[in-house]
Amino acid sequence: MPSNVQLSFINLTGTTLHVSVPGITLLKPLALSDGALTHLGEVSVGKTVEISLSEKPEEGPEIYSNKIIFKRRMHGRSWEPLSTHNSTWRLYRAKIGKGHQRIFVFPQRPLASWMRDLPDSLPLSSVCLPGTHETMALYGWPFSQCQDITLTEQFQYGVRIVDIRIVLVDGQLRTYHGATPERATFTDILEAVSSFLESYEGKSETIVVSIMEESSFMPSSPLFSSLVHDAILSEPSKRSLWYLENRIPRLGEVRGKAILFSRFGNHGEGWEGGKIGIHPPIWPNSRREGFEWELTNCRVRTQDWYAIPSFLDIPEKFAVAVEMLIPQPTPNGKQDLAITFFSAARVPLALPSTVACGFGWSVLGVEGVNSRAGRWLLDQLGDDTDTTIAPLSKSESEVTLVGDEKRYKSQPNGRREPRLRGWVLMDFALYPYELGLIPLLVECNWRGRVKGEEGWDC
Repeated sequence: MPSNVQLSFINLTGTTLHVSVPGITLLKPLALSDGALTHLGEVSVGKTVEISLSEKPEEGPEIYSNKIIFKRRMHGRSWEPLSTHNSTWRLYRAKIGKGHQRIFVFPQRPLASWMRDLPDSLPLSSVCLPGTHETMALYGWPFSQCQDITLTEQFQYGVRIVDIRIVLVDGQLRTYHGATPERATFTDILEAVSSFLESYEGKSETIVVSIMEESSFMPSSPLFSSLVHDAILSEPSKRSLWYLENRIPRLGEVRGKAILFSRFGNHGEGWEGGKIGIHPPIWPNSRREGFEWELTNCRVRTQDWYAIPSFLDIPEKFAVAVEMLIPQPTPNGKQDLAITFFSAARVPLALPSTVACGFGWSVLGVEGVNSRAGRWLLDQLGDDTDTTIAPLSKSESEVTLVGDEKRYKSQPNGRREPRLRGWVLMDFALYPYELGLIPLLVECNWRGRVKGEEGWDC
């Protein structure tokens, strides 16, 4: 039987779109203004909903047109991407209330080279970088595995910060997660990094390469730092590939380069000029409240609370992780960099996949950090928009509830768009759905921008 569904749209593409929906009678063609929340009202539909989007200038034929068909019911999901084959847009829908779904329309960014359209003047402290925790942990399910796509695939999907854990075994640097061998050498990693950065897509990008010694199951090696040095810099042709300064660069300085983020080597002994990359002086173990450290002209806020007691603490882990993405004021004009880990694990009640992906179904399960963060990002990116066609009802304008958990809203800052910035490291980066959080995190780099602020000169 047909059912009524309320539909509203948020157009964040930078241009006016036109929408038609069978079942809604419009007195005139409906335009979706850029940056506006447009409420269509109720549509009578069967099991599927069909919408048609087009970009059309005031005069002349349509430039782009796309028809999207999706199932009416969301089956316990609070948000999801919509399939848009060969489209110039990326669409999501979110459940706003009973019988009300909102469609978000974003530009389709090329994930393999998404940094190409950002200005060279932008410091990396004001960039939102999608990244992976335990980047090479592809094996050891369910206790050790944290990813399910290769390093090369991660780069193609838009990952720009990687977390490399290696151990010296029989004279060779090899990847491990705890005591689990992850079947790759450090040489394999360096080859994948250089291959991407020297490619057509990669020459406009930069990769932050965090390296640490996985010493949780065996003693630390005094040779570790020198072996990493030799592996990275032994070939003169590769030295220019690496950025080794202990400061946050501007994007123009590091296009086509790897930025070393060293969680090893006390003071750079054995490295030319003591240059061992961005080098945090402290890294407290699993501090829930996070910690701060200083770089030249930059304060770094870091959240790496990973030893959560159980899956019951996923809501709290999610909350402290996403809160980091809201920039905070700094003294004396310093830059503000947030590094936040969406990952956590403790055996047996908070396995990596449980924390990232959740388990169960709808109200009978537990929603993981990745899915919660996806909905939070949509809420944030769609916040502070103008309303056209019809105002929201009181129930829509209030903070919505999911179970007993509030949807987080950014505090008013006088700007039309929120600013979300930071380096995000997550497990199972393509969960949920096809691309996980990566496109939403990438999109944050074009939101809340003002010429002359944050190094934005566009």
